[in-house]
Amino acid sequence: MYNKLGMVIITLIFAFVLCGAASAATLKTNHTVPTKTCTVGSSAYDQDYAAIDGSRVVWQQTDSSGHSSIYYKNVVTGYTGKVFNSNYNQFSPAISGTCVVWSQNKTKGIFSIYYKNMATGYCTGVMNSTFSQYAPSISGKTVVWVQNDTSGNFSVYYKNFSTGKYGKVSKNSQVVSRPSISGSRVVWSQVVASSTHAVVYEKNFSTGFYGQLSSSTQDQLNPVISGSRVVWVQISGNVGVIYMKNLSSGTISKVNPSSNLQYNVAVSDQRIIWTQIQGQSSVIYLKNLATGYLAPVVPVTQNPVDNAAISGVRIVWTEYKSDGHTVLYMKNLSTGYKGRVA
Repeated sequence: MYNKLGMVIITLIFAFVLCGAASAATLKTNHTVPTKTCTVGSSAYDQDYAAIDGSRVVWQQTDSSGHSSIYYKNVVTGYTGKVFNSNYNQFSPAISGTCVVWSQNKTKGIFSIYYKNMATGYCTGVMNSTFSQYAPSISGKTVVWVQNDTSGNFSVYYKNFSTGKYGKVSKNSQVVSRPSISGSRVVWSQVVASSTHAVVYEKNFSTGFYGQLSSSTQDQLNPVISGSRVVWVQISGNVGVIYMKNLSSGTISKVNPSSNLQYNVAVSDQRIIWTQIQGQSSVIYLKNLATGYLAPVVPVTQNPVDNAAISGVRIVWTEYKSDGHTVLYMKNLSTGYKGRVA
């Protein structure tokens, strides 16, 4: 059986998308309202679960009534607004270029993955299903997500908008993490059929490769991929430690050996970030594989921080304010600029 820490991390993966199902089930979607620029950032809002690609940021924002929407900001042009107006709750955004995907309650507690091209305005459901779809990831024109079945298990699915092809990625239905995609490679964590621990799997659409990335018997959770690098949280002695595998060389290594709990890892090319417990609070660490630089990029503050994402030199993260609200911040590693996203 999973140790307690592993179960906590796994539970957190889906908690934020599942908890809104009951409140969203009776709502209706208005598909005719266009996206508008609007002012955000009031203390009445909670901002969390950001994703970033280049100069574009998307996040989940919850208003004072408990309604959750996906917002978008281009930090170069300053444009900020909702991705898609809906009375249904929206969760778990991801972005690649100008394309945004998210999970949205559709009807009777069922969640579906939606896709919008911010450049063209085209918006659609990714794939019709009577089962709930959660936690999407996107790279180029390919979307992957987690979908449940009648037995309550979860599998990874995909759709390629260029070819129209879609189907199941994972052969095992015991998926326990959000999938991550970069180019033709998809990674996720699933329970090994012959055991009770979770391991990281990869599917390469170009080569057809399908298999485990490591033979470790320790739980491996929440993998993220960028190019040929995969990072994940591995449970070692009841402590989460960040590991990395270079798919080109086959080398597996610890990113930063530490006795402190590490979790919520992200990667962009040769830069890796993660949340690490420091004393009674949390910090965001950065490691640059090219230079060897290793240090807190978001040091210990009065307020805890978490859920960081990175693209190139830009990092976004969530800060938990003393008034109970969550706010998004951004840092540019090149210029040193730090400020609120919206």
